[in-house]
Amino acid sequence: MSLIKLTSENRSNIDTAPKLIAEFNAPWCMYCKRLSPVITRLSEKLDTDIYSVDIDEFPDLAEKYKIDTIPSLLYFTDGVPGEVLVNPPSAQAIEQWIKSEE
Repeated sequence: MSLIKLTSENRSNIDTAPKLIAEFNAPWCMYCKRLSPVITRLSEKLDTDIYSVDIDEFPDLAEKYKIDTIPSLLYFTDGVPGEVLVNPPSAQAIEQWIKSEE
């Protein structure tokens, strides 16, 4: 589907979308920057939207979902988060995690 930057206007989608992936990151995070092309490629081939959540802009969400390390991914189904994936080592690891969350 697509990679979408989380904003105050679309933030409610986390609670209402049938399914979505939230990628928690920050602009100063070098590992997040390295992972960014992988996330972009995955967003183009998945049937689930990926929301990019800047923890500096949305610290309340990072706290709510106990995100202590970035990058971290959370798979939401009807607003309910699954298991967090912290510092994924590869696209394959992310794809396996998605399959386990679906």
